[in-house]
Amino acid sequence: MRFQLSPYILDKGLNILSKKYSFISITEAIDMLTGVIPIKPYSMVLTFDDGYRNNLSHALPILSKYNAPAAIFLSTGHIYTNEPYWYDRMDYALQHLKCNIQFEFESNLYNFPPNNPFELSQSFHNLRYALKSSPSNYLSTLSKINEILSLLENNSHGSLYDIFENDPWTSLLNWDEIKIASKKGIYFGSHTVDHLLLGKVNSQVVLNQLSISKQHIENNTGQSCQILCYPDGDYTPEVIKLAQNCGYKAGLSIRGGINHPGQKNIFLLSRNSFPNRDNYLSIHAGASGLTAFFQRIRLNVNKHT
Repeated sequence: MRFQLSPYILDKGLNILSKKYSFISITEAIDMLTGVIPIKPYSMVLTFDDGYRNNLSHALPILSKYNAPAAIFLSTGHIYTNEPYWYDRMDYALQHLKCNIQFEFESNLYNFPPNNPFELSQSFHNLRYALKSSPSNYLSTLSKINEILSLLENNSHGSLYDIFENDPWTSLLNWDEIKIASKKGIYFGSHTVDHLLLGKVNSQVVLNQLSISKQHIENNTGQSCQILCYPDGDYTPEVIKLAQNCGYKAGLSIRGGINHPGQKNIFLLSRNSFPNRDNYLSIHAGASGLTAFFQRIRLNVNKHT
């Protein structure tokens, strides 16, 4: 039920974008933005979050076709434990429910009817958003997430663990694959150790997540890890300060928009989601930041109506 970009759309999109943009590495982009090297107009960086195996098995051949470098941001603890992400486990369990399940979270009731795909999907997305945006300390929220997962998996025909190792959409890269890819132009950056929302945990946890994940990547690739991607775009000024203290040079948000030389904060770089359509206008609107611009306007209008 989560959005997945198909290889066909990626190929078609890169084919269209390659006519106007130059695909550059993320380290080259940071050097441009900080004035180390001259800016190259119409430059684009491709990034992938979470470290799924399909970033290499499905996407890398297409990237190579267009000579496009890429950056993949890893949650290193999941690589060591080979543990699926909680939202993928939830997605799988919900799609294989045996019976209708209901439960409450923060005074809201969530209903999951196995025979109603639309309501099932809507409830999944609403619950996922509520869990991620909960004002509680995220470690407390994770405890609740584990309770929910146990309930769902106990009432499902199977769990993601049954297929995870070979599943093309949820399996994760291992260190051997990462080492090989790092020698083929793929940059690996930090997405923390445990994919924690950094703005919702204390400073010591943040420091551990940033410093240990950095060390994991550097030890396994032999390359410097100086760029951070905040899980779900969650950060605070304190998180940025700790990232700087750990030796990071830049941070990626999930806010849509365009980055410019001399911009105020290199630790809050904008990114645009890759359009899930194969037509020329949608792809260029997404890449240029126009889609993100109109989405912000729509959100502001909704807040005031």
